[in-house]
Amino acid sequence: RKINRELGVTMVVITHSMSVVEKICSKVAVIDDAHILEQGSVTDVFAHPEHEVTKQLLGQVRWDA
Repeated sequence: RKINRELGVTMVVITHSMSVVEKICSKVAVIDDAHILEQGSVTDVFAHPEHEVTKQLLGQVRWDA
């Protein structure tokens, strides 16, 4: 977030760690088998996951929306 704020650059982070997404991202896209399953703000996707893959990934972290 500091790099984004200070330099005004957008960064793409690829990770399976939803805790990393929660801490440093403002938007998220869940991708499986080369298809975007859902995307949006981290708050919205984490609070209201629609796809089973997203729900499984979020089961790895605690989310208080």
